Amino acid sequence: MNFERVYLRLDLMDRMMAALGLDGVFARMPQGELARTKAGERCRTCTKGSDCAVWLEDHPVAAE
Repeated sequence: MNFERVYLRLDLMDRMMAALGLDGVFARMPQGELARTKAGERCRTCTKGSDCAVWLEDHPVAAE
């Protein structure tokens, strides 16, 4: 397993969730931890991470 790839994907997911304002949303959901876990699993297995990275670069709020 390539841990660097996993770390980069998790970092990308965290930045994307922050950019979309979803950080606090999961905390307020009844099963927020489960929803965050499933979202993370979908993100981790997605083959379009480069698309998210490009989107984040194009949105200054996401870069903060």
